Amino acid sequence: MSLQELTPRKEQQGEVQRKSTPRKVRKVQAVRIPP
Repeated sequence: MSLQELTPRKEQQGEVQRKSTPRKVRKVQAVRIPP
């Protein structure tokens, strides 16, 4: 198991988490980002 093999898996997990998150959560995060 090399680091190169682990990094793409982490990226895939991040994409899955973004897709699984409901739209409401995205809106809340977007509102928190601007000051």
